[in-house]
Amino acid sequence: MLIEANGAVVDKRTILSQVWDGVLIDDQVIFQSIKELMKVDFIGSTIEISSC
Repeated sequence: MLIEANGAVVDKRTILSQVWDGVLIDDQVIFQSIKELMKVDFIGSTIEISSC
């Protein structure tokens, strides 16, 4: 979803509904997850993200 946005802003509601649908989390989880994703070099890579 963030890659498909191609640099455009993705609002928090969209992230919550597409990534953590129905799961109650606090904002820090979103911020930390995005921070970790920003460290990844996506070119030619495959990643898998799982939730607890």
